Amino acid sequence: SHSYQEQLSAIHEEAIVLLTNKAAEVGANWIVGLEIKHDEISGGGKSQMFMVTATGTAVIAEDKKQISSTDDTSDAGSGD
Repeated sequence: SHSYQEQLSAIHEEAIVLLTNKAAEVGANWIVGLEIKHDEISGGGKSQMFMVTATGTAVIAEDKKQISSTDDTSDAGSGD
């Protein structure tokens, strides 16, 4: 149903926000390998609960252009 899809979408977005905040707490600016799993847990009757597992690896990513522009290549080919 439409309400069910809205709930799943909200859960998905909340999981991303929570993981992003946790990553920022440790100084990371990216999450790689993000996986969000959700299962419906029926409590009987009309109660509906969801169990959510969200995992990913927090990393510090740098702009490749910045990295290459800061590399010192003046010794290239010197044999040292």
